[in-house]
Amino acid sequence: SSAASAVYKRQGIDFVGYKHRATHRKVRKDSIKRIKRTIKKCESGKITKEQLQKSIQSWTGHAGHADSYNLRKKIETLAEAAIEKAA
Repeated sequence: SSAASAVYKRQGIDFVGYKHRATHRKVRKDSIKRIKRTIKKCESGKITKEQLQKSIQSWTGHAGHADSYNLRKKIETLAEAAIEKAA
C-alpha cells in the first residue's frame, strides 16, 4: 500500500514515546511539554530540586534513545536555571 508508506515517510510512526521516521527518531512533543512543566513546578516550589533532578535524569535517559542532543542540552540548561532560582 503506497498510501501507507507515503504517510510513514511524511509523518512518521508514533510509538513508545518517540516519533519514528525512516531516517531518524524524535521525542514526542507531549514528553517535551511535560518535562518543561516539571521544571516550572520546581521554580514555583511545588516540587523539590531533588525531585526535579530525578525527573531530569529519567527524561534525559529516555530522550537519549532519540536524535535529541541539542534538546537535551536545552532542557538541562532550563533545569539548572530552575534549581538556582529555587535555591
